[in-house]
Amino acid sequence: MIEAISRLMDGEPKVVEHFKMSKAFWAKFFEANRNADVAALAHALGDAQGSFEIQTDWDRALAKEIFAYTCLGYLYDTHKGFDNNKPLAKRVVDAFDKSICSLEVKSSAREAAELFSLTDD
Repeated sequence: MIEAISRLMDGEPKVVEHFKMSKAFWAKFFEANRNADVAALAHALGDAQGSFEIQTDWDRALAKEIFAYTCLGYLYDTHKGFDNNKPLAKRVVDAFDKSICSLEVKSSAREAAELFSLTDD
């Protein structure tokens, strides 16, 4: 997230647009995959990475950095936490690990899981 934070601090409007786009992207993703098991989620995440990169205008470094953070962030509410989404969020974390997503995405997924306290229980 270092690059994303740096670019946000520099006021890059495209970065804000990419974060905003991610909300609609994950809404559509979870509409189709909310009840999927880990294997199906892993497959869907692997397929989704390329689409996400395209929607960030091929800003691949940024896309890889924010893919997992925005995925888990979509499921999180700042007032209620994961609430009813916690089982899904835990499946997503497992699915990232088993997916064909890039090593950068998998690394970010592990960092995001720590940030969102999904590795402790």
